[in-house]
Amino acid sequence: MLPIRFLATGCGVQTPARRWPTARNWLAWPVECCCRLLHILGDLLGSVAALLSGLVIAFTGWTPIDPLLSLGISGLIVLSSLRLLREALHGLMEGTPFNLAPEEVGRALATVPGVASVHDLHIWSIASEQTLLSAHLVVRDLRQWETVLEACHTLLTERFGIQHATLQPEPETRTVRWLKA
Repeated sequence: MLPIRFLATGCGVQTPARRWPTARNWLAWPVECCCRLLHILGDLLGSVAALLSGLVIAFTGWTPIDPLLSLGISGLIVLSSLRLLREALHGLMEGTPFNLAPEEVGRALATVPGVASVHDLHIWSIASEQTLLSAHLVVRDLRQWETVLEACHTLLTERFGIQHATLQPEPETRTVRWLKA
């Protein structure tokens, strides 16, 4: 665990000790940290491959091992880089975070006492640590809006980790008026 903490600290990851990234969720780190880690792992694998191919060539004389190991490591680095590039582009395009399902968030908001329904729900992230949400909530009684709003913010923060939410109340009695063409 010490090397991961050292790498994470060097990458500026500031999380409590109980939430340090593990081998399973290392792509949940900030993108710049993943890039640094990928670079370090590429260098490490390259060094190991050079040592291994040197030993194989020295003991067996089989020289194709060197380019084969180089191609294998290059393939691993390319695959990891493409995955990282996909996540970086998703963040630049302010896409919905991969770990959140808007349908689930909408259903959870609709269960808050006082909320009749949820529509125009949008979730996006501008950084790996910052998720934003906006939604229209149809509220049964607008006089209870402050209580409903507090309950919604608590739900979003505790269950989904969404710290910034813009919620617009709408009365349940509102009627939709269609424009005539």
